[in-house]
Parts: sequence; structure tokens; C-alpha cells
Amino acid sequence: MVRLGERPFFTKTSYGEDPIRNTMYGVDFDYRNNLPRLSKWLDKLPFYSTKAMSSITAYGEAALLDPGHPKQINSSRKNKDGVSYIDDFEGTRSSIDLRFPLISWALASVPQGNGLFPEAGLNNDLKSGYNRGKLAWYNIEPVLQEKNNSSNPLRHDLEELSKPETRQVFNSEIFPRKSYQLGQSNITTFDLSFYPKEKGPYNFSAVGLDANGVVQSPKRSWGGIMRNIDQTDFETSNIEYIEFWLQDPFIRKPFSIGGQLYLDLGNISEDILKDGRRQYENGLPTGRNPNIPVDTTVWGKVPRNPIQVTNAFSNEPDDRPYQDVGYDGLQDTAEQRQFTKYLDSLKLLYGPTSPVYLRALGDPAADNFKNYRDDSYGATDGILRRYKDFDNPQGNSPVNNSTEFTNAQTLYPDQEDLNRDNTMNESEEYFQYKIDLKPNLILGSNYITDIRTATVHLANGQTRNEKWYYFRIPVRSYQTKVGNIPDFKSIRFIRMFLTGFDDTVVCRFARLELVRNQWRKYNYILDSTGNYTPLPANDPVGTNVLAVNVEDNDQRQPIPYRIPPGIERQTELSNNNTQILENEQALSFKVSNLTKNYPNNIRGVFKTMNMDLRQFGRLQMFVHIEDSLAPGDHFNKGDVRAVLRIANDFSGNYYEVKVPLTPTKWGVTDSLLIWPAENNIDFNLQDLVKLNLMARYFLCWVIQTLVR
Repeated sequence: MVRLGERPFFTKTSYGEDPIRNTMYGVDFDYRNNLPRLSKWLDKLPFYSTKAMSSITAYGEAALLDPGHPKQINSSRKNKDGVSYIDDFEGTRSSIDLRFPLISWALASVPQGNGLFPEAGLNNDLKSGYNRGKLAWYNIEPVLQEKNNSSNPLRHDLEELSKPETRQVFNSEIFPRKSYQLGQSNITTFDLSFYPKEKGPYNFSAVGLDANGVVQSPKRSWGGIMRNIDQTDFETSNIEYIEFWLQDPFIRKPFSIGGQLYLDLGNISEDILKDGRRQYENGLPTGRNPNIPVDTTVWGKVPRNPIQVTNAFSNEPDDRPYQDVGYDGLQDTAEQRQFTKYLDSLKLLYGPTSPVYLRALGDPAADNFKNYRDDSYGATDGILRRYKDFDNPQGNSPVNNSTEFTNAQTLYPDQEDLNRDNTMNESEEYFQYKIDLKPNLILGSNYITDIRTATVHLANGQTRNEKWYYFRIPVRSYQTKVGNIPDFKSIRFIRMFLTGFDDTVVCRFARLELVRNQWRKYNYILDSTGNYTPLPANDPVGTNVLAVNVEDNDQRQPIPYRIPPGIERQTELSNNNTQILENEQALSFKVSNLTKNYPNNIRGVFKTMNMDLRQFGRLQMFVHIEDSLAPGDHFNKGDVRAVLRIANDFSGNYYEVKVPLTPTKWGVTDSLLIWPAENNIDFNLQDLVKLNLMARYFLCWVIQTLVR
């Protein structure tokens, strides 16, 4: 007996990776014996003579192969049939995390073409930056949020560490079913702090302020950031959604009027200070090399040569102050000379001793960098104050001073080239999405698909209930299309900006992702004609391909996600030998406006793969259906059918299985009711073989009848 066995890493195995446990049984025999009489008999034959000893030999062998599989992949404890997954949908959803790296984000160019900011059309004009407000974006250093860490200068200020804008965020608040490794219980949030009452960098407007520099019309202010996107072809990558978890920005301001968050996808201008010239800091003159040619614009100095040879500063530390000067290419003293008219206007309007004038005199462009651990900050300076100037470009790459903590925001020169292609894009062609941010947002509107209310245990010993909103924005459901962008084949940049707020707002993103799906919408009419007929361009039926899982949707409304009966979450060992539960996920296909009377009332999704199913016995799939409109009883059992096609193509050569579905009522939490057995697709694959033979026999009979 010989046995060959494989032990699977997980109890779920995919098609083509099936572990084996084959046993081969074998027997054999070998018989030999001398027969002297046979020689005598042969010697009696005429013309034949022999004296050699005769012998008889017989041998034989038999073998039996018993194919099998390890017990780990059994269907259940009672059912010993092995299970291999064509698709367990765990990899259905994949994402591109836009939060990291932080240095990929840069100050945004003025949004053009959307009608929000008329000054955006001005070129080489200081007025184009008049409405830019103060915006900071950052990941809070975890040490600054720990009350027991001796390296935290705010460890004694428990009230500061308990504010919703600055406190630690734990995985268990948003994802209570998520299993994580030791030491990874915190979420690194991506935070935006917008101060509409304060002018942002390169805003040289002298009117509409008070003596303290407070903007009198803050709702007109805007603040934004932008970055490049590596996977630019959304259609090939099947990127369908922008998704993010956002903390309620109005926990301490329940009566705020709110504002708007805008997202732009497409070709975004990289010309941050709009003058048509590409700025890169390491192309500016230095004390050792003062003869590098530059040109002058209303904003300052730009390198005459638009080609950036290297993406690094000079190796000489003494050159850094001359190059690390921000997007205007000017040090503070040069800014005072360049923007004399601006300073004179402030002095005339508000007086030579006014705070707004004195502050502008020290840094006219308001672009000076200040690290959140700067020695000038004291124990009363909170986290928001410490990060307020962290993203300013002038001086954000100082030479390392060998301190315990880094003193730089980035090691690379600031430049007007986000995707590092050595050119500055100036076109504005993009899809725009608008999200209204205000207190008490409602589930089901404003792209909100889930709301989590978490009881948070704060550093000061108190507890507080906080909401987190889950936004899912279909990329094809844009509000406005700016320019002549035709499709989603070339989406190179994303820009985010806030506007319409009358007071400070802090947006904390636990996730910010571009989401793709392995399953695609089938954009042709599903019928039996064998033709590929595209769906109408103005198709009233809406379809969305999503994913739901136990970590993100265990508190989903009106029906939470539950693991199907008999399915167990997979486990893996972490580095410290603790068991980590893997996520469990299902494909979600949402259809709207699909009625019985509508022609071609079938919609589907597809995925291409190569499989040979002859070695398998049965095909099974769990199916759940629910009504998305209140009160959840708009259709009954059998009104909707699930259709499964196994095909060589999508139109003429396929097997089709249909199952009438029973909808799940709202409020149900039992997995047996969420996944009713009568909805399961479960059939013997040999039935398809028999069906194929019957079809061939019928076709042959018809042909013979016609011939006769």
C-alpha cells in the first residue's frame, strides 16, 4: 500500500489547489518451477532434439487507486464529500488605499470649470488664490495619543487626548468582528482639519478680514488636497467605487450648518500657483550655485528649465535654506519684497500693530513649515494646533539634526508634478462628486450605506457615543462632468476639497479607498437568441456590484450580514502564534427599477475562468435576497429567480439553472433565515451531462426525420 497525502493550509481550498489523499493498493505474484518431462516430450518430436531442462514461469500484478481528500476539506462532520471553491468571494473586493503614503498628497490647485470659484480661470494672477482657506492633513503620531507614554508632551492633558478630533481610534469601534494581531488594535486615521475663518497659504487677499485676520465670509473659503493615482485605467481594473469610513465631524457641534466635501477624479491641474510654469524646489539657485536661471511670475521665482533631473535636494546642507522655500520659490525676506503691496494694504486697513499685519510681515505667503514637535509648542498647545502648519511647504525638509524624532515632513523637494512624469498637467477634465456634510446624516442618503454608533472609552475615564458613517460612491454616479473627459480609461488624479463651512471642521477617515471588483456587470441583453445586444444607453435599471462581509457589515441595516450555515471563518497563525480569524465575504448584486413588465428584465454579473468540472459531483451556492425599500415586502416568494449560467460563452453555449427565491424579511438576524435552504443552488453536475446527451439525441432525431 502506498499513500500520498497533502495537508491544506486552510479548510477552504480553491479550484485547482485541491489537496489530495490518494491511496494505492497493489498485489503481485511470481511462480517458477522445473518440468523435466517437458524436455523428454519435446525430444520425441521429429527434427527436434534437446537435453536442456524445461521450466514454467508465471507472474502477475494488480493495483487499485483509491482517490481521496483530507478530512479538513470535508463538507461537514457528517458529510465526507470534499469541497473545493470555484469562488468563495473573499477576493471579490480589493482596494487601493488612498490614505498612504501621506507625502503623496499635496496642496490642491484651484478647482476650475465647476462654477464654484470664478477666480480659478485667472492665470498668473494673485486673485486666483483669494478664497483659499487653511487646511491641514496628517496622520497623528500614535505617541501623541497615549496618556502613559513618557515621550508624549500632552500625556497630562487628558481632556485633549479625549477630544473626538484627536483621540485614539480602535478597530473594535468600527469593526468589532475583526481579528487583528497583537499591537495592531489602533486605526491610523487620515485627518483633514479645515479652518475656513483663516487664510490659507498663498492667499494674498487683504480685504474681508478683521484686525486678527479672521475671514468675514468663511463659507466662501475652500481648502483642498490632491494626489496621483497609480492605476489610471478604471475600466480595465474595474474600479467602481470610492469608499470611506468617516467619523461624525459634528460630535461637539450638533447645531453646525455643515458644508460640502467634493471629490474630483480625472485630469487635475498640477499648477498649484496658477502661472503656467512648473515649480520644483531643487531647481532654484543656491548660495554655492547662484547662477541657475530662473523666471519671475506674480507668485515668485520658478526654474527656467522645466526638466527636473533628480528628485532630491543638493547634498550640501548650506544649500537647503535656498531651495526648501515652498511653491513661490522665495524665502521670507524675498516674500516681503515681492508682496509689498499686500503688506502695505494690510498695514493701511488694519494698522501697523494689528495681529494680521504682524503675522503677515513675518511670513507673507503663510507657507512656513512647523513640526508638531517643535520646541516652541508648550503643554497647552493641543494636537490640532501642532499639526496646523505641518503641511506648509517652506522649510518642510530640514537637514537631519540627529534628534530622537524626525523633524521633516518630507525628504523630497516640493514640486508641481504629482505623478513624477516630469511634466506639469494644466488641463482640468474630471468627474466631480458632492457629499453634503451636516449633523445627523441619514442612512440611505448622501451615499451612506452604513452607520456605526460606538461607545468610546476615553483617556479621561469617561465614555461617549460616537457615530461613524460609511460612504460608498459609485464612480459612474458623478454629479458633474468638467471638460471633455470621455470615460474612465485615464483617471490620473484625485482632488478633495471642503467648502461651505462657517467654522472649523475636522474630518477623520478610518478608510479612504478606491474599490474594484473581480465580478463585472454584464452590459448586454440576457436572452436565448445567441446575439450580443447591448443594453440601452438610458437603461432605467440600476445595478451595483458590491461586497458584504462579516467585519464591515455585521451591524448592517435592515438585515445584518451573517455567515452562511455550515461555513466557518478561517484562521491563521500570527507571528506570536495567536490565531487570527480571516474575513468572510459574499458578493452583493444590487438591482433597482427591475419590473416584470419591463422588457429584457434580466441583469447579471460575470467572471471569466477556465475550469474542468468533470471530476466534481455537485455544484452548490448560497443565495440571499432582500427588498431594499421599506417596509421590505414589495415582492413575494418566486417573484425573483436566481440564474446561474455555466458557459463557453455568454450567448449561445451554456448550461442554465434557475431557482425561485424567497426574500428575507427585515429585522431577521438568524443565519438560517437570512440564507434559507430553498434559495440554495444545489444540483448534480452529472445532470448537465445527461441533459447534453438528451439534447444531442433530440437534435439527431429531428435531422433524421427531416431527411426522411
